[in-house]
Amino acid sequence: ASPPIDARARCEDQVRSPVVSQAAAASAAKFERPAAATPRRTSVTDQRFTPGERLRSTRQFQRVYERRCSASDRGLILYACEGETETTRLGVSVSRKIGGAVARNRWKRLMREAFRITKHELPAGIDFVLIPRKGVEPCLEDLKTSLVQLSRRAMKQLARRKG
Repeated sequence: ASPPIDARARCEDQVRSPVVSQAAAASAAKFERPAAATPRRTSVTDQRFTPGERLRSTRQFQRVYERRCSASDRGLILYACEGETETTRLGVSVSRKIGGAVARNRWKRLMREAFRITKHELPAGIDFVLIPRKGVEPCLEDLKTSLVQLSRRAMKQLARRKG
């Protein structure tokens, strides 16, 4: 049964203490979006992983694979190819051999994050495809160092094949 009408009226008339309302206002302010009129700042240190830095189509992946320039270590296989654009791009391929959806998605997130953080150390205008090896646990620090080292080895192979 519902409470009597006068009890509901008393609850609605109660005033919140100023401490509670200040705390509520502070937590609400955290989630407010900045006004649309403020321009987005772009700087040299902008480290977003933009759509232009992703390999998406099967044709793009096939072009990288057909170049047959690869480098690998204990945890990753990296394929490289001269890019169609001046930006360094990344494609990620994670097989079901790696595990279930949760494990595959974790690998993909960590590989994209390693690329995002280290892309300033990678050569420009190169397309990379990363494939994790089975039986290795993903670790961001290991992926970052592997990505830089493997890209250097792949670049040496590309240079040898060109010249």
